[in-house]
Amino acid sequence: MNFYYFSHFNKYSTFSYYIVSEKLNYIKEQAVQTMEKRNEYLKKLEEKLADYDLKIAEIKFKVSEVQDNMKAEYLSQIETLEEKRDELIVNYDQLKQSTGNAWTDIKIGTEKAWLSLEKSIEKAITRFK
Repeated sequence: MNFYYFSHFNKYSTFSYYIVSEKLNYIKEQAVQTMEKRNEYLKKLEEKLADYDLKIAEIKFKVSEVQDNMKAEYLSQIETLEEKRDELIVNYDQLKQSTGNAWTDIKIGTEKAWLSLEKSIEKAITRFK
């Protein structure tokens, strides 16, 4: 009886090992895919930040052409844009350092900051035309 139990245990033990092994392989594949997506997201964000810096610089240049009585208002808008950009940079830095669930949570905040900056820049560009 003990021998049968031992054989029975080995049969299920091998099967369990196979299931665990497959599950671990799946988790590893998912982790690799997640890291690839994360890296793509960070690269896209880097490119957008560089683009935003150029757009803010263009807006700053246009302010020099604005009448003196309107410069203060426009400079205030530029300051707001720079603050939003700085917030996005902080989120970007946090994203680079985060992993797992923290990355997902920070990504949500980053996307909100990203969208806010995007809209503000587009609004400023329209206004400065």
